[in-house]
Amino acid sequence: MTVAQGLERKGNNFNLLRMVGALFIVFGHSILLSGSYAPLRERHPALIEGVEFMAYNFLHIFFVFSGLMVAMSLDRRQSLANYVAARSLRILPPLLLVSATLALAIGPVMTTATVREYFADPQTWLYVPLAGSGLFVPGLPGVFTDVTFAGRINPPTWTVRYEIIYYCGLAIVWLLGLLRPARLPFVLAAGAAIYAYSMFGVDLRAEEGVFNPKVSFGMCFMIGTAIYFYRHRIPVSGWPILLFGLLTFVFYDTSWRPLLAVLALTSAILWLGFVPKGPMLAYNRVGELSYSVYIWHWPIGQTISSLAPGLEFYALFILIVLLSRSIAAVSWSAIERPALQSVPQLARWLEQRAARVRRSPTRDTSSELLQ
Repeated sequence: MTVAQGLERKGNNFNLLRMVGALFIVFGHSILLSGSYAPLRERHPALIEGVEFMAYNFLHIFFVFSGLMVAMSLDRRQSLANYVAARSLRILPPLLLVSATLALAIGPVMTTATVREYFADPQTWLYVPLAGSGLFVPGLPGVFTDVTFAGRINPPTWTVRYEIIYYCGLAIVWLLGLLRPARLPFVLAAGAAIYAYSMFGVDLRAEEGVFNPKVSFGMCFMIGTAIYFYRHRIPVSGWPILLFGLLTFVFYDTSWRPLLAVLALTSAILWLGFVPKGPMLAYNRVGELSYSVYIWHWPIGQTISSLAPGLEFYALFILIVLLSRSIAAVSWSAIERPALQSVPQLARWLEQRAARVRRSPTRDTSSELLQ
């Protein structure tokens, strides 16, 4: 089976796999939020290294997923208006919800300032437009000051800005016609060269690379895009998993490990996404909840840590999962799914606005300048 055949089939396990990835990240952050990182690293270094390895790689796998699905969306829609509408209505509504809840509901309760001082601070009113845009990770006055990560309101959302950047980049590449079969290899080669130089410098044998999210996330997004456009040639089997897994082990102590691990995990995700059927497919009935779990889990953990300090990391993890999963289910049913159903209407509106701009007469001022 190829990736193309897998995409043509009805139903896959990607929603479930995205949730598994989100839970790895939540687990890692639960250790951080509980203040257990340092003692656990001293007593159980293998556990911490394993959690960090999986959380790091699943964070990057999200961008592989994104590149694959967004490229498919753009290719099938063949409309910039539809593309912009779909991306905007997927990213922004849940992000605006969590931002508004933090600024207007959680913030006034958790702040060390008085309610009057809190709402008099411009930072409070700037929080929703800044955080809700996905481009910034602002703070709130006096909120979460008594926890391990004091003042950190929702730092995991820092990755959203890169999603938006890559969405815009893919749209530009599409508009320039660089996604055509004859030109795409050159785009991918240029991206790979940028990645190699940025991560390794001029010495490709470097043992220590520099974590550069703009480059590593971009490479993963490009991998997902390449998987889609070469979907008819990419097999879904256990051999790529074995190959890249073995290479990850061989090059574990070098800077090649992150890329090889992502390729190994991507191969495993493709197999798990398309091959297993039956009970795993039943998860699709609950919807795509991983995004909301991801953007809600940190402020929920901060709130719990402030109200009940001293919780063990596993107890904190369980509470965060229960609460964020419940909120995500409500968000999906009440906000995210209806928003996605509104994509055609928003796309038509954007097309109409664009048509009006194109039809609007340009004022000829040349005669006025000659007078």
